[in-house]
Amino acid sequence: VKAQRAVNAEKFAEIAAGKERLIAAAEALAASTDWDATAAQLKTLQAEWKLSGALPRKQADELWNRFRAACDAFFQRRAPQLEARANEQADNLQRKNAMAARLETLAAEAKAGAPSGGWGKAIAEARDLQRAWRDVGFVPRKDADAAYARLRAAGDAFFAALDASRDAEAETRRSAGSRDRNELAA
Repeated sequence: VKAQRAVNAEKFAEIAAGKERLIAAAEALAASTDWDATAAQLKTLQAEWKLSGALPRKQADELWNRFRAACDAFFQRRAPQLEARANEQADNLQRKNAMAARLETLAAEAKAGAPSGGWGKAIAEARDLQRAWRDVGFVPRKDADAAYARLRAAGDAFFAALDASRDAEAETRRSAGSRDRNELAA
């Protein structure tokens, strides 16, 4: 029994030393402002902690509380930054939805015949909206595909209406030209 306890004590000492290294690394990162990289490093340390082995309850709790405190200190400081990022992305989503709505309006006007201000102005506005879309910034990941699909559908509808209008105009010119030639021939 004494021999087994000695082996266990040696094993626990190694595990405790490993956990102490993880605690020191977490405490060193707790004051960092490199939010994304540090969060990834802390998550790696947390995964290593889980694999580092078990200790007697009292010793394990003491080390865990120190490790968790270092991680919590960083993540609590990071929370306002994440909230600001989420708010910015929500604002970006509203701006992108407004751009898509405007492009949908242009597409509806184009399907009805001629957009207000003429085709040249409408084409320039549609292209400006598509260019500005890229400059707005990121939106929440869960909404990104739907927002882009909405813009893409509106753009496709607008330019399809433009193509249909040009085709109709070309057909009108062709038929008017053939009438003129028929009149000249007669």
